Amino acid sequence: MKKETGITMVALIITIILMIILITATVNYGVNSLRTIKFQNFRYELEQVQGKVDTIYEKIKLGETDYFMIGENVTDNEEAKNTLQIARQINYSNILDSQKDNYYYRETYTYYRYLTQYEVQNLFDISSEPGDLIINFKTRDVISVQGFTFDDRTYYSLSELK
Repeated sequence: MKKETGITMVALIITIILMIILITATVNYGVNSLRTIKFQNFRYELEQVQGKVDTIYEKIKLGETDYFMIGENVTDNEEAKNTLQIARQINYSNILDSQKDNYYYRETYTYYRYLTQYEVQNLFDISSEPGDLIINFKTRDVISVQGFTFDDRTYYSLSELK
């Protein structure tokens, strides 16, 4: 009688299961790495814009530029206004028109400017795509309109990342 050699069905199934486990671990690691890279990229873009805003702030202090000319008032864009309320925990949604002369309301919505991604790229001369931003040139506050969700939390500004 001839002895037969080869791979048994059990050995084949064990090999396939081990390969599936290794592939799953590799894909999971790759997905987590990609999320982390995107998060770091978001942070880098905000830092890049923050540096440019700091430069403009110095020009404002010297009287060389007027920040009211940059972008549009945040109240002109509903998404930006909503983001500002979320990011800075401001709730002016029920304010009456007669109360809009209130100092805090006026202060908030006067100094925050909304800039589209295109305006940000052209104004700050950057090639990355930081998305639409809300910028307060008086306090040098930079807020992402879309934000970035990472580990079940949405971040809008550099101050939240620190």
